[in-house]
Amino acid sequence: IPFIEYQAKKGKPMLLSIGASELEEIERAVDTIRAVNDSELALLHCVLEYPTPLEHANLLKIKTLKQQFPDCYVGYSDHTKPTPECDVAKVAYNMGAQLIEKHFTLDKTLKGNDHYHAMDPSDAKKILEAIDRMDMLRGSGELVSLKSEAAARLNARRSIVAAKRIAEGELVTRDKLTFKRPGTGISPTEIGMVMGRTAACDIAEDTILQPKMLRGFPGEEEDG
Repeated sequence: IPFIEYQAKKGKPMLLSIGASELEEIERAVDTIRAVNDSELALLHCVLEYPTPLEHANLLKIKTLKQQFPDCYVGYSDHTKPTPECDVAKVAYNMGAQLIEKHFTLDKTLKGNDHYHAMDPSDAKKILEAIDRMDMLRGSGELVSLKSEAAARLNARRSIVAAKRIAEGELVTRDKLTFKRPGTGISPTEIGMVMGRTAACDIAEDTILQPKMLRGFPGEEEDG
């Protein structure tokens, strides 16, 4: 704690690895830092096991840390062996990791405790490409339909359709109507505005209703 406080007093942004730490220890360290330093603080989930077996990665801890420390950035210090599919980095990122730290080497066969489970340039490239793909897949989250869906949307939606022949001047009632694709006519949401009107022309069975076919229907004059 004294060393953490010493570093925090420099007033600079800090990265704090929390491997093998209990929640109370993390809270104490964060409180110590915040007492003297209001700069950016990042907590790195870390497992002090080299290499870390996949079943010990516990990447859901990233979400827990984000909930427990909402004013901190949360990342992951990865000690697992790189996989061809970059599974660990992808899951960590999807759990909300804002930083990912991993040992790097130019040669995994070199002697020493860090090289054999580190990533090499090829691994780094794959990880970055995988995260870029994830960003693309995640999209914006907006609750809107895409322009690329417009044609399919029009075809998939339904219109109000004449279930039987309706003569000009005849009252339009519910039993004379049905709903069918495509959505190029009056929407089924307007069924209440269609019923009770009179036909402005002869409407053949299975015809998609348009505003101009109904007297007094909004848009009739524009369409007619």
